[in-house]
Amino acid sequence: MSDLRYDPIFGQWAVIAEKRNSRPVEFQQFSQRRAGIDCPFCVGNESVTPQPLEVWSADGPLSESIPNWLVRVLPNKFPALDTNLEVLGDASADDAENSAFQDPSQQGIDSRSTHQEQASIIPYQEVLVLSPRHVVSLSGLNDVELSTSFEVMQARFNFHRSRSEIAHVCLFMNCRPLAGASIEHSHFQIIAAPICTQQVRDRVTRMQQPVPGSDESRWQHNLAWEIKQGERVIFENQRFVVFCPFASRYSNQIRIAPKQQAPFAHLDKTSRDDLAFLCRKWIGGIERCLDDPAYNLVFHLPPNADSNAAWFVDLIPRFPQSAGFELATECWVNPVAPETAARQFRDFASSHQTT
Repeated sequence: MSDLRYDPIFGQWAVIAEKRNSRPVEFQQFSQRRAGIDCPFCVGNESVTPQPLEVWSADGPLSESIPNWLVRVLPNKFPALDTNLEVLGDASADDAENSAFQDPSQQGIDSRSTHQEQASIIPYQEVLVLSPRHVVSLSGLNDVELSTSFEVMQARFNFHRSRSEIAHVCLFMNCRPLAGASIEHSHFQIIAAPICTQQVRDRVTRMQQPVPGSDESRWQHNLAWEIKQGERVIFENQRFVVFCPFASRYSNQIRIAPKQQAPFAHLDKTSRDDLAFLCRKWIGGIERCLDDPAYNLVFHLPPNADSNAAWFVDLIPRFPQSAGFELATECWVNPVAPETAARQFRDFASSHQTT
């Protein structure tokens, strides 16, 4: 039996169809790292990367790149948004507010050449190298590396959020090739975009909509409902709840959400470390339960113009899943019910009590 479930946050449908896992598969999926490659992100290979924008130790930013660095912030060498970015096409009036290119006067920019001159100094995309060691996954970071990485990520987020020409800052991690990683060494990516997509704005609008007969927003109501239901919750503490969303688009998807609405930009160290350790623990759970799959760690953050809006983090294992139906309809077929996934992860938690 299949379930058709609606996600009120993303405004999308998902089909929960566990029988799909029984389909015969004739193909093999595998990836193999090329031999003879010297990792550009490992300590000792600093000369093969672009000049770092910042270098951090556990005590904070360093004045120069010295051998005992812990986290390096690099301009992305192969950015999707480069310094010669052009905006083409006929944008609607609603989208004009999203882009410095649509109305340069809104951002105090006199011309595109001025904007490009600024962009050439401060890149749109950055890479945060999370350890001098060759660590493949976030689950392999030690406590100091993990805490420092999230501190640097928040600091760089706040820096880009303050730029007048930036409309939205995106934070994410791709781990292993199927998730889009081209370098094995663990790293976060930051994209500071001069636009905010309609999809992001629509999601935030839906999250903020009041629930009839209640003083809660749709997001608050949905989160409280997940906690009350309980069957998809895999962990909860004072600050965060970890659960497999009711209408999960991806099999074994895990969501980490703050229980109180506090902007990511203003998280204190205790909350930030709590989030970091939860991400590490549940990525470890995904890897142990599912045999080290590729995964994406995605921060769903609001646009800069609405920076106090709610946010959350998704941990998404990546398997060959989207096909013609999903591409044609934006309705996602998930072969693992979130209730099944949650039971599996709770079993993992009961046998691994440490974070």
